Amino acid sequence: MRFLLLRFLVYSSLILTSAEAAQTCGNPPPQRLFRDEISSTTVCGTECGRMCFQKADVAANLYLSGDFAVRIGTSAKPTFLEECTAAFVQQGHNVACREVHEDQSSIRVVVGGPEDELLDSRTSVKDTGMDLASFPPKLFLEPFDSMFCTRFIGHEGTCWADTAWGECGPGGGGGGQDAYDKIMQETDVRKQYMLREGCGNLVPQQCLQGDQASSSSLFKGNTCATIQAHTLCVDTADAVALALATVRFQTCAGQRQCGCPSKGESWGLSNNCALELTYNWGAVSSCKAGCTTNDISFQGGALTAQQLSDLKTSATDGELALTNAINALDKHVRGSQTLSASDLATQSSKIDEFAKLIKRTPALIQSMFDLVDTYESSDKGPLFVGGTRGPFARTSPSAIDGHELERAMLQVQQSIMDEVYNAGVLRACSRTIFANRGWKTASYYPGAAPMESKDDDDDAVVHSVVIKAHFPKTWGRALGFDGDHAQKPTGFYLSPGALATVTVPDALVGKGYKIMVGVHESDNKWKSEVRRMDRVTTQFDIDASTTYIANPLGGGVYVLVPPLADAGLVEIQISGGVIASPLFRRTSFDQMTNTQWRQSRMAPAPWADFETDAFMLSVPRSWIYNYDDAEALMERYAKSMDGAAEWLGYPPAYRNRKVLFVGVDLHIRASAYGVGYPQVNTNYNQKRDYG
Repeated sequence: MRFLLLRFLVYSSLILTSAEAAQTCGNPPPQRLFRDEISSTTVCGTECGRMCFQKADVAANLYLSGDFAVRIGTSAKPTFLEECTAAFVQQGHNVACREVHEDQSSIRVVVGGPEDELLDSRTSVKDTGMDLASFPPKLFLEPFDSMFCTRFIGHEGTCWADTAWGECGPGGGGGGQDAYDKIMQETDVRKQYMLREGCGNLVPQQCLQGDQASSSSLFKGNTCATIQAHTLCVDTADAVALALATVRFQTCAGQRQCGCPSKGESWGLSNNCALELTYNWGAVSSCKAGCTTNDISFQGGALTAQQLSDLKTSATDGELALTNAINALDKHVRGSQTLSASDLATQSSKIDEFAKLIKRTPALIQSMFDLVDTYESSDKGPLFVGGTRGPFARTSPSAIDGHELERAMLQVQQSIMDEVYNAGVLRACSRTIFANRGWKTASYYPGAAPMESKDDDDDAVVHSVVIKAHFPKTWGRALGFDGDHAQKPTGFYLSPGALATVTVPDALVGKGYKIMVGVHESDNKWKSEVRRMDRVTTQFDIDASTTYIANPLGGGVYVLVPPLADAGLVEIQISGGVIASPLFRRTSFDQMTNTQWRQSRMAPAPWADFETDAFMLSVPRSWIYNYDDAEALMERYAKSMDGAAEWLGYPPAYRNRKVLFVGVDLHIRASAYGVGYPQVNTNYNQKRDYG
């Protein structure tokens, strides 16, 4: 109720009073009646005080990839405009395609409609492309037009300039104003974009081509994405893997090492080198997950001799520092060398500083894994297990508090999670590196999850699951977390250290879908007390029909469905080291009964999921294994969610995902009670016996 009242107050603050509305009649033209929408520029109606929500039409340019002469041609312009408009209308956008022109090597479409409709339609083309029957294949936005900003006719550079001013400096100092001025002086939209990416320095065009092929003799013909898929291979049976295995897995920690200009942390955070330019304007990648080899920058051209020398020196020095830190901590854990509190802090900071280099070679990864194994097998570990190993303060309240080793090992294990498991390097040829690398701290959190039998780790044992891969456009006003993927439980749990494969139909491949292992997405790095590892989930892009998954802590297996997805009901297969988890669904496609629930609740996994079309709940199994009437529980939640939606003015049938997704954790999600997906406002005690 507190949440609903808050939402009501927020909505009330957005709507103008009738007295305010009355001021919009006559001259001057009416101002905004809804503060985030544009009202009509003409007087609507003759009654003073009438609330008018008619929106002004604006015109904008939409730049699509493709050769105009080949894809369309002058004679087919009318057909293109007709099908283009029909496509937008079919998607629910009040947008018309008015003109289409050749623009250098791109297709420029002049579109018209209300501003918010143009923004939504641009997002649709960016995410899913424009599929026109007479002009196959799909058309997508050009990289320089992938900004969440409408290209108003005559003001194309304003958006790039505004964002450069804020991101390159900030604007008053540090280059933001210089970038703004240069962009505003440039008329070519492509150069405006390149100036924005370089914060005033003109970025070479090849730096903006995410799928640039290598010119190196060793990798000629292979794209960045291809090389990334084979970089960490230890199985050299594959001819490509054999060639690539001769060059160590390389990672650049910034754009300078990639051959592209440095612009800050917002560029270079993704693992998908080929598609990120199309999907996320602020996450152009090729830097984090192996897109730089010894000789080539895949966002730019061949590196210069000096760049190669600097890169190799920097990487070698960093790798040596990382190796020394690992060895020092290993000796301390074994008792052959004693580190002081300050020494432990120093080695921990080295791990943090050079964590991005861990995945350069199998040997580095294995040395980190071995350090964790040594620690967890000693009388000093595992983390949080035992009365003296946690929870503990993130920073010591005094010079020495006895948790210096725990803080160092937290850094080690978190670095492995962040820079190895979540770095896109788990592939068929690298699976042996990750096999049997479960962590004993998982028995504390998220919980012990034994393998039922040896056969469960056999890919020949296949479990089939049906999910609804559907996430339509939000109806009405966008809500918090609307841009997040929709989370779909599978009813299976990956045991700590086990490996599994997820096989999906082609409709899900390369469309932004992901597999997530673990339900607790909350990042606790800002919490003053460390009660668990800060980030405990792993995510894997579905960029092939088979996806390999792992997590040293284990976790529930979920499919993440991207916004605007429309694959409908799909069947996926999961094989390998998974066990059943308690799952109760009362959805449009799966009406489970209490009889089925009484069997499902006895599944061995430590976490359970409840799901309706409007509600989802994830709780420890120990809370629910003796609960009988799941049907009644979910019916009450379903009615409550429908009521909440209707009260806020959202027809329940139009809700595009869960009205409420609730979880529990060792910390609440935010600094105070708040919303989230999931919303986490309830803590549980993992040491308590709830039976």
